[in-house]
This record gives sequence, C-alpha cells and structure tokens, in this order.
Amino acid sequence: MGKGDALKLAIRTLETEDLESLSPEDLGEDLIRLEDISRSFEAERVRRLGVFDERKGYVLFDHPSTVSFLRHNARMSGSRANLLVSMARMARKFRSTYLSWKHGQVSTDQAHQLFRAAEQMPDKYPDAEPVLLEIVGDTPEETRRIRTPRNWSRLEVSRAIGPLFHPNHSKPAPPALPRSSRARRRPQ
Repeated sequence: MGKGDALKLAIRTLETEDLESLSPEDLGEDLIRLEDISRSFEAERVRRLGVFDERKGYVLFDHPSTVSFLRHNARMSGSRANLLVSMARMARKFRSTYLSWKHGQVSTDQAHQLFRAAEQMPDKYPDAEPVLLEIVGDTPEETRRIRTPRNWSRLEVSRAIGPLFHPNHSKPAPPALPRSSRARRRPQ
C-alpha cells in the first residue's frame, strides 16, 4: 500500500460514517480533529513541494516551473499553485515559522500571512520572525486570537512591529470614524 492509499482509505472510512447518528458534540470534536489533520497535511505538502521545487523536479515532467507542473498535473489553478510554491519557498527559508505551523502553534492562514510578510520584506523578516510568532501565540487555542507579550494593546504591538516592516510606521494612524459617520459620507 502506497502513501496515498492509506489516506484514501481513511477518507473512504470517514465518508461511510453515518453523521446523523453523531451528536453535535461528537461532530464538533470531529471538526476540530479534521482541522488539525488538514493543517498537518497542508504543512507536509508544502514541505515536499519545497524540496521538489528546489531540486527542479518539474524538469523531469517537461514543465518550465513548479507552478506549471502543479497547474497541469495536479489540476490546480494558477493562483493556488503560485500560493503553494510561494509558501514552500518561504517555509524552507524560515524554519521557525514553518515549524510553528506544522506543530499547530499558528494556523494555516496565519502561516500564509507570515510567509507573505517574509516574501515582501525578506531582509527584515528574520529579525521580526520571533516577535511575530510570539504575538500570534504558542498554543492552538491561542491562535484563534492575537496574543501579545505582556498584554500589550494593539497600538503597542503596531508600534513595536510596524517599524520592522515600514520605516515611516511611527506616524500615528488617523482615528477611525464611528460606523454611522462612515455610512453618511459620500465621495464627491
């Protein structure tokens, strides 16, 4: 039995389960476990993709790039293929972020955002990486909300991290208008 066969068998087992007989509590626990498995699976796919891309495996399949390989062989959209290749490249460069994702300390969405930040600011991200990972959280429960060191406010976090990414970040942001004021303003 190959690697993919065991996964397909597990999915077929899940597909045959009578969901109507499960309590909402059991379904909720299943959803949480499935999300955890999905995250682990996605992290492993990105790890393998990073090695494939670095070794230029796409050449063996007669493609000019990993994105092209994924689009044609995995029936993936160009934007999805670009996203995965980008994440794979960043995951190989920024191991702490990858490992935090792999071990459930950050969600897949958070890892994507962190890798995007790394891609956009490759010279500044290495210094910011430990701070950003601490802010995001260090347990799966904490990844559902921003956790700040020493209970910082969002403004304090913004002031601490903003300069790492934006040199002019020290300027205070204009105050947000109340929702009702925004609704009344019309562009002229």
